[in-house]
Order: sequence, then C-alpha cells, then structure tokens
Amino acid sequence: MSKSVSLPYLSQSIGHKSSKNLSNNSEQKDKGLTSKLLTDSSRNFFLKSRERLKRGCMESYPGSIGPSAKLDYIHTYKYRLAISERLKYEKLESSPSMAYLEAIDRQKLNPVPFGIVRNMGKETEVDIHGYYMGDNYAQAFSEGLKHCKSIEKMNLKSNRLSEKGSSLILQTLDFQNIKDLCLSDNKIGPQAIKRIGEILLDSKSNLRHLSLESTGLNDQSGNIIFESLQLNSSVTRLNLAKNNLTHLSARTLKSTLMTNNTLRRLDLHWNHLTGIGCAQVFEGIIKNNVLAELDLSWNLMSRNLSPEDLQTISKTLSIQRSLRHLDLSSNYLTEESCKIIGEGLSSNHDLLGIHMAGNDCTVDSRGFIIPNNYVSKVEQGHFMARIMGGKKIKSHGQINCWLCEKWVEIKFDFKCEPTEPVCIHLECDDYQPDLMVREKDHYTITRVVPPGKVNFFFSVDMSFVKSPDFRIQKLLSPVEKDIIFWGNIKVLLFISNLNQIEAEGIVCSNKNVFQTEPRTPKLEYIPPPTEMEKIPWSIPISLFKDYRIDDDHLLNECFEFDWRHCKIPNMVKDQNDLENLKALLKENYLTIKESFKTLSAYSGSEIPCIGSNAFIELLGQCNVFDNFYAISDFGVNWNSVIVQTVKGQTYNPANALVRFEFMELIVRVAFDRYIRTKYMTSVCEAVSKILNDYLLTKLTSLCAYKWRSEEYMCEIVDVVLKSHKPILDNIFKKYSGRKTLPGQRPFVSLEEFRDLCQNAGLVNDSFSTREIDWCYFQAMMTQVDELFKKRHMEMSYTEFLEALCRACNLASISVNIGDNLVMESHVMTLQNKIENAAHLLIKVCSQSVQESFVFPTTQNYEKLMFRPKGITRRLTTTNILAD
Repeated sequence: MSKSVSLPYLSQSIGHKSSKNLSNNSEQKDKGLTSKLLTDSSRNFFLKSRERLKRGCMESYPGSIGPSAKLDYIHTYKYRLAISERLKYEKLESSPSMAYLEAIDRQKLNPVPFGIVRNMGKETEVDIHGYYMGDNYAQAFSEGLKHCKSIEKMNLKSNRLSEKGSSLILQTLDFQNIKDLCLSDNKIGPQAIKRIGEILLDSKSNLRHLSLESTGLNDQSGNIIFESLQLNSSVTRLNLAKNNLTHLSARTLKSTLMTNNTLRRLDLHWNHLTGIGCAQVFEGIIKNNVLAELDLSWNLMSRNLSPEDLQTISKTLSIQRSLRHLDLSSNYLTEESCKIIGEGLSSNHDLLGIHMAGNDCTVDSRGFIIPNNYVSKVEQGHFMARIMGGKKIKSHGQINCWLCEKWVEIKFDFKCEPTEPVCIHLECDDYQPDLMVREKDHYTITRVVPPGKVNFFFSVDMSFVKSPDFRIQKLLSPVEKDIIFWGNIKVLLFISNLNQIEAEGIVCSNKNVFQTEPRTPKLEYIPPPTEMEKIPWSIPISLFKDYRIDDDHLLNECFEFDWRHCKIPNMVKDQNDLENLKALLKENYLTIKESFKTLSAYSGSEIPCIGSNAFIELLGQCNVFDNFYAISDFGVNWNSVIVQTVKGQTYNPANALVRFEFMELIVRVAFDRYIRTKYMTSVCEAVSKILNDYLLTKLTSLCAYKWRSEEYMCEIVDVVLKSHKPILDNIFKKYSGRKTLPGQRPFVSLEEFRDLCQNAGLVNDSFSTREIDWCYFQAMMTQVDELFKKRHMEMSYTEFLEALCRACNLASISVNIGDNLVMESHVMTLQNKIENAAHLLIKVCSQSVQESFVFPTTQNYEKLMFRPKGITRRLTTTNILAD
C-alpha cells in the first residue's frame, strides 16, 4: 500500500497472497473476517501469518510524516478495537500508531501522538523537544518505538521525563540505528544512566552524539559515563553541560580523554569543576590528538586553583595540537592567572578560537590573551555565545573568535613611494599599527579579519594616509585615540573618514585552515639610528613670506598720501607750527592708522570707515567732552571733515571717516578745544596735549599689530598651517571669487569671510559676528591709496590665513568629543586653537578633501622642523600630505 493511501476498512482487508491463492479466496465467501475481495491497492495491508513471511501490518504502514500519517492515525484510533482483534487473529505485527494507541487505551490517556505522527521532518528523525510528555505517555511512546526500526535521531529535550520514563524509552530504542540521542532538560536517574552506560559499552552501538545537558548528573553518574566511554569507539560529541560534576568525576574523565580516540566535542560548561578538576581535564588532553572542541565556561576554575594547576593548563595549551575551539569564559580568572595561561597559549598556532569573556583579560584579533584588570564581567555575562550545541547568542561586542564569528583571510596591498615603515591600521586591532612587507612596487600584508565591512587606513613613516584604491567611508563619529608606534612613540589620531572593504572569502573552520596562523606576532620595525638636526626657520621660507609688514618707508608713503588729501594745512597759518604738527602726527601715525583699523571694523561696511557714533563714543571714553568742548562743537568739526574737496574718491563714503579724515578730525577737535577757546596758540601743542592727556592711551589699546609678530608669525604656527594646507587651500578656493572680475586673481571679500565663519561654526560665545569684520580688517596689509583703489578690500591668500587664525584665536574651540564641542577651560596656545578649529573647518571643504585629508600629528610637525644630520634639505612651504 502506498504511503498516500489511508488504511482500508477491515471489511475490505484480506491477507497478502499470490494471484493464484487470490482466485481461490474469491470462492470462500463469508469465511472468517474476509468477506470481500480486496482491490490491488490494499493487498499489502495484513499478513495472515507473521511467522511465515515475517511481514504484517507494517507493510502497509504509511509512515509517521505528513497528511497520510495523520489520516492513518485517525483511522487507526477510530477502528482500534477491530484492528486489534484482527491483528491478534491474524497474528500480524502492529504498526507504531496501533501499538501506541493500545497502550494509550490501557492507561486511559488522551491520544496525543507525541512524535508518532508529525507534520514534517524525516522518517529517521524524531524531534519532539519541549512537548512535556511525562512518564505516563513515555510508556505508551516506548510501545510505539518498538515497531520503529529505522530511527537514527531522537530528541526528547524538555519532556518532563524522570528515571522511569527515560528508562522505558532507552530500553526500547534500537541503538544499532540510533546515532543522535538528546535527553537534555529531563531528570533522568541512576537506572537511565546505567542503561546509557550499557549502550556505550555495546560494541554494536552506533551512537555518535549524546546530549545529557541539565539532567541532574552527579559525580557517580559522570563516572559511569566516563568509564563506559573508555571502551567506546562511536561517540564523537558529548554534552554534559549544566550538571553537578566536580573534580571527583574529573579524575575519571582524565583517564577517558587519555584513552578515547573518537570523542571530538566535549561540553562541560556550567558545572562545578574547580581549579583542580579543570587541570585534570587538561592533563587528559595533553596527548589527545582527537578532541577538537572543549567548553569549560561558567565553572569554578578560579576556586582552589593552585600555581601547579595553572602551569598544567598553560603547558597543555602550549603543546596540544588537536584542539581547535576552547571556551574558558566566566571562570573569574584573575589577571595573573590569565597571564600564565596566555603565555602557554602564545606558542599554540592550532587553536583557532578561544573565549575568555568574564575573566580579567581580553582576546585580541590575533588570538593572544591580553591580561586586563578592568574588564566589565557583569556586562559580558549578559551575552553568552556557546561554542557548540544550542542556538548561539550574538555577543554585545566582538569577541575575536575566528570560528564563531566566521572570520575570513584577506590580503591588503598598498602602493606608495619606498618609505619605511608602512603600516596598516585595522579596526579589529583598535587601529594600532601592523607592519607591512614590501614586494616590488607595493607593500602587502595578509590578515584574518571579521566578515562584513572592515575599516582601516595606512600610515607611512607614522603619518596617517588613506589609499584611493579602496572605498573611503565617512564615520558617524570621529575616532580619537593614541596610536602607539615602535619605541613607545605615541601619536594622537583624530580621523573622521577612512578606507573600507567588504571582507568576503572562505570562512574559517576546522576544515578550512588559513595560511595565516593564530597568535603570530606582529613584525617589529627597528628604525635605523639617525641623528636629527633642526632646520633653520625664517619668514622667507614660511607661508607668511608674501605678507608685507609695515616698515618706515611704507608708513611714510601712507602718511604723505593722507597729508596731501587732508585740509590740515589750510587750518594752520604759521608755517613753523604746521611743520611741527606734521612731525608730531607722523611720529604717532602708526598708532593712528592701527586704531583706525580697529574702529572701522565696527561700522558694518565693506569699506573701512568710522561712523560718527563710533567717534563720539571714543571721545566719550577718553573724557574729551567737558565745558571747553561739547558734542555740539563736535558736530561742526564732523561736517567740516567729511566734506570732500577732491572729486573721484570712489572708496570714501560721504557720511563716514576714512583714514586721512580720522587723522584730520583729531586735529580739528584739538583746535576747537584749545585754539578756539584761546587756551593755547600753537596747534601742534594743542594736538600734542589732547593726544597725551586723553586719546593716546585709548588709541594704543586699540592697536592689534603686535599679535602678528608676537604670536602669529612664528615657526610652530607656520608648521601647523602647512600641515593643514589642503583644508586652507580648499576653503580659500570655495570662499573667494564671488566679486572677482574676469582675469583678476581671486580674492576673499568681507561678505565671503563672514559666510565662512558662520558656515564653519566658529561663531560662539567667545567670538561674535561683529568681530568677524575686525579679523578681516586687521589681517589686510597696509595700502597707501585707500581712496581711489580697492586693494584694501580684496583679501589675498596670505591675508586670508591671518584673518582665519585671528578668528580661531578668538573662537577658542576646544577638542572634539564626538560631534559635540565644548569650550576649553584652560589657556590654549594659538597652535591648539588652530588645530581644534580645523575639525570644524574641514566640514565646509569639498567631499574629496574630507575623505582624503588625515589630521597631522606631532611626527608630521617634526618632519617639517627636523632633518637627518648632514643632509641638505630644500626648504619649501609644500604640505607634506599633498603627495
């Protein structure tokens, strides 16, 4: 009978005979129970004599899987009494369903199939874990199993079985066929353990996988199993996790591991094995050349762990060659214990994966144990990943196990000029350097890395670079950490984008052993001994070389230009007095010019000029206004000054003071205060008095030109600017040219500089929008003609550098913490302020600069400041990262 056809009714059933006997039976109507002729499809249902042909109702049994099995089960249950009578009469063999249902009837239980009938699966597998069968159903279930001779896998996990139920099932199973047996999470007793021992000792047993996890095993039960395994040659995987095994049974296990040559996977996690018990396990595998996986996690290894036991474990790991996967997690091993174990493991290049979470150590990407007393064991305890059996739980972070995390082997190639050392910095190495080897025109290294996206970058002579041959990935938050090179050279890394690849390839396994072995030490770079010398620095070789600093000749030209255009000579009739006044103004011209720069920055105009309110405020702060000189007198002076007598002064606003008018107005205020009131007769003396008594102190405080020579134009700032030159060049290009005429060299206008400071985020509580104009005007070089030419409003690259540095100095940006910026509490140098602000400035650069630029380090600065002694180096302002 095919498996798609349900059992026929009894009235349609006869025994299986030949065609000749079938014709004879057609003449014997109403004899016994066979009153009708069967169709061809039901001839194989019952045998009249089981003894004669050794075949019975099992011949027509449709199996235990699928819809036909359900129909058979329902039909058998419905007609179970008649079928039972027929089976006895014809002496036929019961099907598993019939045998099970007969037992169900005897115990008066509900006919729950419990694996006798299943929706899916294989005929050779019975997986009914978590059905909560219990001992009563187990007895009926065992009756059905007597008639199932082809079962190879039996999973009875979590079925509320006790010693009685498990023993009944074990007695009926045919262990010549059974290869996989799971009784986990049941409370089996001594009788069941005794039966398991007999099975293991049976030479005909083909049992390969045995799982007795969480079955309440004690040392006595463990000894029975371990002693039986000493003579067993079939079991390859044994799971005794979550039981009560101690060092007393570990002695027997030691002997078993020394003699057994088939057991490959042993799970003993969450038992009560102390230090001496774990040491005995390791003693047993010293010469074992079969065991590949061992789980001793969540035991009591740190308890009663003597130095001798530690040395035993360390020695075993140093010479054991068959073990591929080891879990010692959550044994609360101390930092010193981890160090000793790690020393033995360091010479083992066969163990592909080791788990050490929950101990005072970590495991690095190469498989080395790194002792560490500051590991959060509580956090790690919530994410347990079992190395064998059961569903693996993904850990919270990377555990660096080549096997569990399915690491792959990747070859990295990097092309650059022959320079030493060249290193790769992988994320799985915490971005610490790994020396690459030179091959012909490139450098190469082969590493085992986690699958998926792998972040990395390179360094050439301790300078961080990214390769255009790999994809460049922008990070969600910048990476900031200390990179330790050889000789304990510490370099601060701050990087927001790096190279990335998709790691694909053959996954690490016991079968696919990589060419790269675990715990292979890094290559170490030994730098050649060189004596360095300081490179002489001067303004002509710096980025400041094109800035024209005010000198006597330039100041004299500017003063003469202003003197020619002012109306002061018309005010002073005495020629000697006029000459003395000119000499006095010329002597103080630098202060007057520089203070004009400061005051003109607050007018809001792109043309440097001073409004009446600003000048009135200046006179008020200097206490000029009194009974001798009132604000009404100032109005007369103001109107007299701003009247233009020379036409064509394009860059002289009609309602504000330009440079020469600022000087003239000072003279007119002194004239009205002292000459008009007849307090003095000499204009020169009047101007000298108002300068010395009232204005000069305030005007001097407004001068900002000394900052340029004292803080800005120095070697370290020049080096910092050169190292960040790709950012500065890109920003100048982006924020220049808006008002440039065709054919004219691009320049930065005041409007563009304002946009830059706003877009870059430099404006904060320390740097207001009003001070942006001040930085712009202070950075502009002095121009003789500011009336008919507009060069003083067209910022060049050199002037742009100073203006930006002045803005960085006022903004005082602190170091980045993720994407948040906080004000620095301590006093920073201009170097620090520029470096910190660069992390904001790069955000307004083009995408190519953001992806390719690597922030410089102290080593980058040293390369620009020092050279090997005896080597002549051409001095240049080219950025070292430009290549």
